[in-house]
Amino acid sequence: MSDSFIGERDELIASVQSNAEHLPPMMRCYLGYKADYPEHLLLLQVGDFYELFFEDATVAAAALDVRLTSRNKNSENSIPMCGVPVHAIDAYIPKLLAKGFSCVIVSQTSEAKAKGPVLREITRIITPGVRYEGEGLDEKKFNYLAACALNARESGALVFVDVSTGSLRVGEVENLENLLEMLERVSPSELILPSTLFGVSTKENQNWLRKVRKKANELNCHIVMRPFVVVSERDISRRLEMLLRENSSVGVGAASDNSRGLSQEACSALAAAINYVEEVSFGPLARIFQFTVEKSNGVVFIDAATRRNLELFETRIDGTRKNSLIDLMDLTQTAMGSRLLREWLSAPSCELDVIESRQAAVEELVRLDSSRARLRELLAAVRDIDRLMSRVTTMRATPRDLRVLADSLSELPEIRRFLGECSSEMLKRLLADFDTLEDICRKLNSALVDEPSNKINEGGIIREGFSSNVDDLRELSGEAKQWLLKLEAEEKIRTGISGLKVRYNNVFGYFFEVTKSHLSKVPSHYQRKQTLANAERFSTDELKSLEVSVLSAKARQIELEKELFIELRSYVAGEAHRIQATSRGLSLLDVFAALAELAHRRNYCRPKIVQGTKLHIKAGRHPVIEMVIGAHNFVPNDCTLDSEGEGKYFALLTGPNMGGKSTYLRQVGLIQLLAQIGSFVPAESAELSLVDRIFTRIGAADDIARGDSTFMVEMREATTIVKRATERSLVLIDEIGRGTATADGLAIATSIAEWLHDCIGAKTIFATHFHQLTSLAEAKKGVSCITVGIVEDGDEIIFTHRIENGTADRSYGLEVARLAGLPQPLLQRARMAMSSFENCETLTSDLFNQPLSSQIAVFADNSSVPPAREDVPSSNAEHELVVERILSFDINSMTPLQALRELEALQNELSQ
Repeated sequence: MSDSFIGERDELIASVQSNAEHLPPMMRCYLGYKADYPEHLLLLQVGDFYELFFEDATVAAAALDVRLTSRNKNSENSIPMCGVPVHAIDAYIPKLLAKGFSCVIVSQTSEAKAKGPVLREITRIITPGVRYEGEGLDEKKFNYLAACALNARESGALVFVDVSTGSLRVGEVENLENLLEMLERVSPSELILPSTLFGVSTKENQNWLRKVRKKANELNCHIVMRPFVVVSERDISRRLEMLLRENSSVGVGAASDNSRGLSQEACSALAAAINYVEEVSFGPLARIFQFTVEKSNGVVFIDAATRRNLELFETRIDGTRKNSLIDLMDLTQTAMGSRLLREWLSAPSCELDVIESRQAAVEELVRLDSSRARLRELLAAVRDIDRLMSRVTTMRATPRDLRVLADSLSELPEIRRFLGECSSEMLKRLLADFDTLEDICRKLNSALVDEPSNKINEGGIIREGFSSNVDDLRELSGEAKQWLLKLEAEEKIRTGISGLKVRYNNVFGYFFEVTKSHLSKVPSHYQRKQTLANAERFSTDELKSLEVSVLSAKARQIELEKELFIELRSYVAGEAHRIQATSRGLSLLDVFAALAELAHRRNYCRPKIVQGTKLHIKAGRHPVIEMVIGAHNFVPNDCTLDSEGEGKYFALLTGPNMGGKSTYLRQVGLIQLLAQIGSFVPAESAELSLVDRIFTRIGAADDIARGDSTFMVEMREATTIVKRATERSLVLIDEIGRGTATADGLAIATSIAEWLHDCIGAKTIFATHFHQLTSLAEAKKGVSCITVGIVEDGDEIIFTHRIENGTADRSYGLEVARLAGLPQPLLQRARMAMSSFENCETLTSDLFNQPLSSQIAVFADNSSVPPAREDVPSSNAEHELVVERILSFDINSMTPLQALRELEALQNELSQ
């Protein structure tokens, strides 16, 4: 939130205190709530609109692209104002949250009256990190609120909670670097930082706090400040038990076990996160269904640059999900499974037993082809149980939510039967813990109609036969309606008015409606209720009596259905731990089935995870590119790296542009990543050791927001690699040093290559156009040289996209430029410049003194090319160029067709 919101606090409070008696009740209400929530946007319901005032209106109008107007326009003290329709509020709230704003919703709780103020109360408080289903959440992503604290030694913890799924986690970190890495991986929507830490004020320029703020800003994470107090391990354990609900022995045991040994920083961050959720959860507090403590060395670290370069979740071209790795891999059928898969891709496992258990489950499901198809059909009918249950336990669930839950639970018995046929350890473990929840499903089905209303105040919720009282009231209401129809028929006969109708609305209740043409026939005992343009409305004592019977029965029916629904919702909330435990099993099963389906469709193999440092991939493929261009068009490649013994763990990759070096680097990184989430991989076979981190530096682009040039971005990424990589890491680098002068770039590339080989010893593929670096293979025992194969046919080059042993003697840049369509005279000039540079290591004045008029003349019809300068002397340079080209022809290697093409080109040039 901007500083203007913070600064406005005292002004608003003073305004309420000094001018309250001069303000209308509605504005007093607004300012009163705003004084309590100065950091939030306050949306106050005024009739059919939610309205914002003062600074709130200014920023909200800009964020929502709605008109900014004012209250009391003609007054010197007009108030900025904007508003959005009440019925469309759920469409506007996500836009405000996406821009980092928190919102307080104040709704009318009474009808407008002739006298007295309209009552208004807070109905929702929503922040970027505390949101529930239906508030703009992406069903395929977790939405985390985080809190972090470090001590003077810069060790501490990061806590992150998703209230929409009931997941709470703690990550203990050893230093600031680990904290930043975890923050980057979790990518929370909102972050709580300490305004005071253990009673000591924290300044924004404090080292760790400043760097965390910077990282949060890079992640577009909303920051709030709250005091972090000293909390004992015992106290935090009790609070966790309360959140996990004491009626669940599993939950209490998990809380007690996992909270043992937490640092003071972790306890304080946990308390700050829980306090904040309580602060903004207007109504019942969200339950926590799962509490875990993460091991810092349990997952693979993947930094932001690597996620971008490998295009894990979005492409570099347009930043969308399409054609990213997650887009290819996400064949899950449930929202829970999709979120879990994304989490695995963000943090692959470093634990061998976990990976192999997942692989075995996937392998079994690959074999069960037809059964897997049926399983996926069953999973497709299961909705987002985690977020449904979060709404249930916070009393936000509607009748339709419980109907959806019942329909989802009805699929569980058959899913359990499928698990009963499986033999892999992980799937048998799922079976042992799998609760089909048939008792809950039966109760929901017996209580709810097939298509209930989405509101609890409209009736039509409870199924016939569930409650005799509801059935009686429903029958009474139905009978009363029959009496009304009978009365209508009798009145038509009695009055002789054939068009007489019994109608109803919320304002006047039941009435007789008579058109103006029949008013003369209206009996004297009819009591006029309303006059319309073409009709009059009347009532009678008999109609009033029937109205009381009908409305009373209907009102009692609706109220009783509401009570029964609330009891049903409370019952389901009481079974939340059972339901959530089954939901976790479903999400795992969904991911395994999705990975098996992917392996089956794309012909992936199960990688062998080995001890040591080996990386051996046979006929590996890039999973996304293979899918886009078709498997038959993709050229597979091997890769071998191993630092044990006399192994070669540093591969120096040279070759032409467009040859496929970047694709090769990415596919190696993706295969390693997929293997460590437990997936099969796109290769003929693979033997891989575990890595602790994957780093990539591929491509070049500036960072305008940070004011960094292309070369600075390149150097920042290189700095991250050389500082954080270990001998157990996988490092993939493309074109270090190309963003500066040749000498500087070569020097930097040489030093980084040596550092990675000598000082770190990480498995590395180092792609470069600096061919001088190939001499490292002679000086360093761990270095091998590989190159991208090409076939030369005269001036034509064909990229084979195959990685071979050896080196490239040049980068074929001019050939690629020709393929891109640069004009031939320009390319010829480039060849002259390159020849001059290679001979003299600089561009001599003799080259620049040679005329360009003939080349430029070729572009005479191209208005985008500037005309030749008049001071360039005329000469026979164009003929000299033609002669030079003819002499450069390799007649023995040219095909007849190539010779004819060259001859035609020469004729065209000479005829200009």
